[in-house]
Amino acid sequence: MRLTFSFALTAAAALMFAQPAFATKPLLDCEAGTVDQVLCENTELMALHQRAITTINRVITKAEELKLTAPEKEQIVGDHSGWLASRQNCLDVIDTTPKECLMQMYTTRVAELEAQWWLVPPTHSPETYTCGGETVKVTYFQTDHPVVTVEYEELRSVFKAVPAASGRKYEGPFGQYWWTKGSERMFLKDIDKDPLQCTGAEGNRPL
Repeated sequence: MRLTFSFALTAAAALMFAQPAFATKPLLDCEAGTVDQVLCENTELMALHQRAITTINRVITKAEELKLTAPEKEQIVGDHSGWLASRQNCLDVIDTTPKECLMQMYTTRVAELEAQWWLVPPTHSPETYTCGGETVKVTYFQTDHPVVTVEYEELRSVFKAVPAASGRKYEGPFGQYWWTKGSERMFLKDIDKDPLQCTGAEGNRPL
């Protein structure tokens, strides 16, 4: 099974990267009861869908320019395929509508890709902090949905803004978060431990 999956993923990556871009017009099946139906019935969502296509095309172009390896390109394909499949969850939401769920997913997805691949400029120079004795670099980007990249221990992850009782909170993978309130900065690196208090390094914006 693993060999079959790997072959399929490699073939998909080869097909994707063999072409300069995805189709400029989204190919959708507007059958009732599908995610595509929700997209087809809303012009705003269709515009977001087209923007997502444009953005992933830019990622593909940049991956070629950076001369990424075949496994790295396959990872791009796999990540985006996984995200496309996850949209199905919006059909089962109970606290909002499928339309609103999809709008949030698309806006966040585009912002994450733009920040991860530096497709848009940062709002200002990266900020460096010392958090519990560890160096953490945070970069804010000019995206429609607020996101930051957090770099530590040679890792770089995109954290997206989420609702917070106070201050601004950016949530990353595995429950991690970056939280700001006034002059305070906290980084939750390990969900099994307390968040780390952060102090700013020289060169940061005035708090």
